[in-house]
Amino acid sequence: MSDQNRRRVRRALETTAEALEFAAGQAESGAWRWAAIATCMALQGALVAALSGYETALPAHVAHPDEADKVASISTLMRRAASPDFLADPERLSGLTGARRQALELVELRNQIVHMPLDGRAVSEDTIASALPGALALIGYLIVDHPAFLDSDGAPYASRIRAALARFTL
Repeated sequence: MSDQNRRRVRRALETTAEALEFAAGQAESGAWRWAAIATCMALQGALVAALSGYETALPAHVAHPDEADKVASISTLMRRAASPDFLADPERLSGLTGARRQALELVELRNQIVHMPLDGRAVSEDTIASALPGALALIGYLIVDHPAFLDSDGAPYASRIRAALARFTL
């Protein structure tokens, strides 16, 4: 793997671990809104790590389609991670349609939380809790079960991510 890809993978894994540890703590304390926001950050990091893990990975594989200096949205990264143009099996998210659907629901909930209307309608905690398992399953799949990067690059982060995933009781 190129040095540039190795650095991108490590940064993405560190972000994933930190965000997921924070999310697990928030879920444990019942702060579901923060858990949703942090889990989405963790999922985006996991997708960036997976899409950057191959020797042939290019910065464009994780870049926003219209703004090359920004990371693509989670939905765009998920489409890329499900495509054989970007990832090969078993790393590719070719299955897991239920988990992907739940993850996208969580992203939508996160967007509602961040852009809460002035009338104060809050997102239901039960709705957040029901969408979290999909995102958590994808993170586990991409980082723990079928990493696209070398074990030596991900080992310290994968163990932290595995431990954070185990803290979620939904």
